[in-house]
Amino acid sequence: MTEITTCQISRIEEYRGEKVLVLDVTVKSAKKNARDLAPEWSWVRGYFDGKVSKEEYTSLYQKKIRQARKENPQRWENTLRKFDRIVFACYCKAGDFCHRIILAAEFKAVADELGIPATVIPEGSPPPPPKRNKPKTFEGMITSLDKNEVFVFGSNESGFHGAGSAGLAMRNDARNTWRTDDKFQLAMKAPVGHADRIGHWAIFGVGRGHQVGLNGESYAIATVTKAGAKRSRTLSEIREQLEELFSWACENQDKIIYCAINGGGLNGYTKEEIASAYPTHVPNNVLIPEDIYDYSYEPKTGDGVDHINIYSKGKTELGRWMSNFARAPIFVDGIEFASIEAYWYWLGVDASAAEKMRLTRAVGFEAKQLGRELREKFGSCEVPNFEEKILSAIREKVHRYTSFAKQLKESSLPFRHYYVFKNGFEKDAGFEWIVEFWEDLRCELRGEVPPRRLYHGHEGSQVLDEARYAGVGSRETPERIIRLMQEYASLLAEKGMILRSGAAKGADTAFEIGCDAAQGQKEIFKSQDAADWAKELIQNYLPPGRAWRKFKPYVQGLLARNMMQMLGFNGDTPVEFVLCWTPDGEDSGGTGYLIRAAEDHGITVYNLRNVSEHLAFRKNILGL
Repeated sequence: MTEITTCQISRIEEYRGEKVLVLDVTVKSAKKNARDLAPEWSWVRGYFDGKVSKEEYTSLYQKKIRQARKENPQRWENTLRKFDRIVFACYCKAGDFCHRIILAAEFKAVADELGIPATVIPEGSPPPPPKRNKPKTFEGMITSLDKNEVFVFGSNESGFHGAGSAGLAMRNDARNTWRTDDKFQLAMKAPVGHADRIGHWAIFGVGRGHQVGLNGESYAIATVTKAGAKRSRTLSEIREQLEELFSWACENQDKIIYCAINGGGLNGYTKEEIASAYPTHVPNNVLIPEDIYDYSYEPKTGDGVDHINIYSKGKTELGRWMSNFARAPIFVDGIEFASIEAYWYWLGVDASAAEKMRLTRAVGFEAKQLGRELREKFGSCEVPNFEEKILSAIREKVHRYTSFAKQLKESSLPFRHYYVFKNGFEKDAGFEWIVEFWEDLRCELRGEVPPRRLYHGHEGSQVLDEARYAGVGSRETPERIIRLMQEYASLLAEKGMILRSGAAKGADTAFEIGCDAAQGQKEIFKSQDAADWAKELIQNYLPPGRAWRKFKPYVQGLLARNMMQMLGFNGDTPVEFVLCWTPDGEDSGGTGYLIRAAEDHGITVYNLRNVSEHLAFRKNILGL
């Protein structure tokens, strides 16, 4: 029996599982495999503007999806036969008029027509119980494929399949011998579409997606931009492609798929790094490398064990109380709010105080839902210093509730903020600036100075006279360079130099660890520390075509803090030099802003990606 149901986009992760197809059918974000099931923008706008009635909308939508079925009837039948549950997701609130309900009814009608047992499960019913069986795995190299088996390999965007798993797919040879391979040379010279481009399992020039070769099928994941350009595709970009692959696998259940995407090879990433890019759920017809399972899918420690999740449904009492959803009345500007969440939405609603007074009494999801309704009704407004207002409200919350403040002070685990769905899936919630502020508050309660405030030039604080350097770099710095950064930071701390950095993952954290190990001094700048002068200065170093106003405030702060890492809190204490690593050895990524500014200010930059600069640093600074 095939179950057909619907849900809001926000609950989509709750429904993923074995033999479950979850489709985003929104006009805004539907993937390629569901765009023909999404409505048109003109209908959506017309309905909300009152120009298109429910009846007209329903008629237009039914016409579109029936045409989609007419053009590809086998796809609808295959979908109904292959999956135990089909879930259509949209942004509309549960209970509102929405095309996903029409679509579910249409699929049920098709099932009845084809004699396929199916039922429509009302929205809001519990999702199916999670099925978290161990993903199927394989070891070693895949050297042959049976019918309906697919080999997934790491590619480059240009589809130059010369060596490694790409060479295996194209030439049946993983060795770097393409220069002496006559057939490969013919493929390189052949025009697009020519038969000479078709290789063993892959096609020369096809850098992404499914392809059919002379002796089997393959699927390319672009893990680098071009041959030899290690770490040139981010882990998030690789993850997006793996998600697309897994969606394709769900739609092609008759195929057995060997996903050979791994680390320690030509993509430049470690096995652990590549493992972190794999989506949580692996379809039952996909096999992954055994060591990827070891890194990504073995049970790990969790909330309350090695960290505290700031979440309304967290496992610790402290984490639940720290959530903005928690009922913890506070007074702000003479008004009592039942929760931080209520205050959050109060700030963003463009209406009079009387019209939004109901919001002050709301907590949890009720506050979020009511806030969104008021925004829809009255509109939203830009709030000057929004982050500062929220952080001030959090501080007020801590001061009012002494028992929880005591728990906060005595806690020792690091804080995180992520959502946990009913089937066990986790999703990072963002809002790093709030997590960082909670860490700072804990330091204050203990009588410690938060690391990021060591440099603050407030009255009474001492400005250190020792030489400073900026230790920064990519969040995806390779492990061997991470270890060097830790070693160098310790040596520089022993020499009495003060580290300036930004607390980001990767290079920044490595420099901090090394500095701390030698009990050195550091000045750590974060997004919320960015001064106005720094925000003005950084705009001189934007890449061509980038507009400052298009960056979100938090990102503006991240970029501006680069100037403070270079010039200090007040802009008058420049560093002696910049020590960094970028993937291409140039002024790329976020670190590139600091590199360009440093060169403009006559500050020496030692980029560890470049051998000559690395050697110069060891000689000139360390005396090695």
